[in-house]
Amino acid sequence: MTASPAAEYAPPILLDRRTLRWYSKTFVSKFGGLAEVTDLDCGDAVWWWYDSGSECVEYKKTTDIVESVYHSGRLVEQIRKALQFHTGYTIIWQGEIRVDRESGRLMEHRWSRERHRFMWSPVLVPGTTDTYAEYRVVDNSLNSLQRIDGVTLRRARDEDELVQQTIDLYLWTQKPLESHRTTVRDRLYSPNSFVQVSLVRKWAADIAKIGPKLSREVESRVPSAAQLAALSVEEWTQIPGIGKGIAKAAYDEIRRERYVP
Repeated sequence: MTASPAAEYAPPILLDRRTLRWYSKTFVSKFGGLAEVTDLDCGDAVWWWYDSGSECVEYKKTTDIVESVYHSGRLVEQIRKALQFHTGYTIIWQGEIRVDRESGRLMEHRWSRERHRFMWSPVLVPGTTDTYAEYRVVDNSLNSLQRIDGVTLRRARDEDELVQQTIDLYLWTQKPLESHRTTVRDRLYSPNSFVQVSLVRKWAADIAKIGPKLSREVESRVPSAAQLAALSVEEWTQIPGIGKGIAKAAYDEIRRERYVP
């Protein structure tokens, strides 16, 4: 992948041919026509974002995660290689897991051939017969990848959830960032907010017709609170998303609430 296609073209999810051997015969069909099978240099699924950039997704079973943490570091090398070509990197860990509180071991809910039913079993470190993976060790290794290296980690209980998470992420990246509803950036103005924002944006967000979302546009175009207070109706309309009605209401409210002459 060397160049982004036109924004109006929604590219398919490219699935690596080698990945299919680990999943059911209906795996590709579960993507509902969004996926094409090909040979990828890295990752199990790859696609272009809406504007520029691309996403690389790696599917990992529990044994793969544990093996990389305890032995080879293969996952780190895969990430390093992928980030040379792709903007985003997501790991979807497939497996139903929990921690055993008494031993601290990583437990996985899996099929027992001996008892012919699903059971919670401790996860052996690959290549050993008596060494079990510690939940804390695996969890903190993945914390480092997320916090330091910016990797996104998701957990899927089964194949269906893995496919759904891939589709959801794909569709999310097919829209411009500003079109998404956020949970923090659009709620910056509560008394208990821990996010530091400029006075310009705080003022703009308090204006009834502007609010948190448009306040980002205001902040990007108005350098100071003093200049915000001095904006004319015409200058307000030059900010994307603000028409004459909103501009007039904002102009009047600033003079009424801020006591601007």
